[in-house]
Amino acid sequence: MPKMEGNIQKKFTSQNMDFYNQKNETKIKRDIFAIRELNANQIEKVFLKEILMTECLRYQKQS
Repeated sequence: MPKMEGNIQKKFTSQNMDFYNQKNETKIKRDIFAIRELNANQIEKVFLKEILMTECLRYQKQS
């Protein structure tokens, strides 16, 4: 009888670990996506800043 209880406990713990791992994996994927999005936004800002500076220089040369 005690052996059976141990198996039930083991199965329950295993299911909990699977759930925890899935939850963790989802969180990691979400974090990676957020980081990629942040990087894309930063790159876009730098790119727009470069365009703006180029246009400003062009405007100054024309004046």
